[in-house]
Amino acid sequence: MTHHAPLVSVVIPAFNKAAFLPETLESVFNQTFTNYEIILVNDGSTDNTLQVLQSIAAARPDKSIRIIDKVNGGVSQARNTAIAEARGTYITTIDADDLMHPHYMAKAVEHLQAGHGNLVSCYVELFGKESGEWTPSAYETYRERYHNDIPTLVTYHRDLWAKSGGYKRAFPFNEDWDFFVASEQHGLQVVQLQEKLFRYRVTEDGLASLFIKDTWNFSVSLIMTSNQALYPVSQVYEAHRTLAAMPQRWIERFTKQDALHQQEWLLKFWLALVLKQRNDVESAKTLLIQAAQLTNMREWQPLFHLAEISHAQGDTATALAIYHQCRIVRPDSFIFMTDKLK
Repeated sequence: MTHHAPLVSVVIPAFNKAAFLPETLESVFNQTFTNYEIILVNDGSTDNTLQVLQSIAAARPDKSIRIIDKVNGGVSQARNTAIAEARGTYITTIDADDLMHPHYMAKAVEHLQAGHGNLVSCYVELFGKESGEWTPSAYETYRERYHNDIPTLVTYHRDLWAKSGGYKRAFPFNEDWDFFVASEQHGLQVVQLQEKLFRYRVTEDGLASLFIKDTWNFSVSLIMTSNQALYPVSQVYEAHRTLAAMPQRWIERFTKQDALHQQEWLLKFWLALVLKQRNDVESAKTLLIQAAQLTNMREWQPLFHLAEISHAQGDTATALAIYHQCRIVRPDSFIFMTDKLK
């Protein structure tokens, strides 16, 4: 099969993963599918990740390995940077501390070539600080908007990345879930391999442990605000209320991410929700204005909260004007506007 198989670009972003990279890369080298290139991104690591990558690449001249060394920008930017340079028809994403079964890529490519879908996932074996397995529910478009059933190891058509706009830099975690939901609007079709072909390493300091575990309500609220057109306006507004009470560790992470990516309106909007809840109205207003300007006034969410602030401050004329703009962008926000103006 591999003789006429399309090229697969294996994308591996790495931040301080020197201890795990040799094992991760060995799991790629051991694939029965051989027509692949590996694109490694050192995302501003402060350990010897870059040296480890260079050493492995030098020791395997038989493999197509490219290393991109860049300043830290987060996993979304790292993946986008790699995929932008990828030559493959298909993209495989795996984190720098995880492993794939030797037959994973062969089976994924077989289904993609057969036209069974444009993204392939599989069941998961947990190892490291926890052991066990994850057998996600079968993919269903509506369910995916509320519960992520796709792990981080996936193989998909490169066109899917291009059409969806890639991974949003605002997301320092949950970026894969957001990408899957955003891809729904561009013909996402998922094939789930009902085999444990992905070994997910559980660590105490991993993003999943620090930010995602046991925080479904906050995580799904991020997805809703990022993909608001897929959800009822009432649910999106409730997501705003949820995010206003996000944990301090999330606030700190988003503040750091905002410093790295000043043009991401979602980061300013999420932080503004917290400030507004804490009655730091002027600071919230500043961020909301910046968020609205970054969207060229085409996103109703920051505008809506600016209208709320104006109305609370007694500036009814400004509030009405902004609510009107919200209604143009998102007509079903009218019910909230009329409630506010009673």
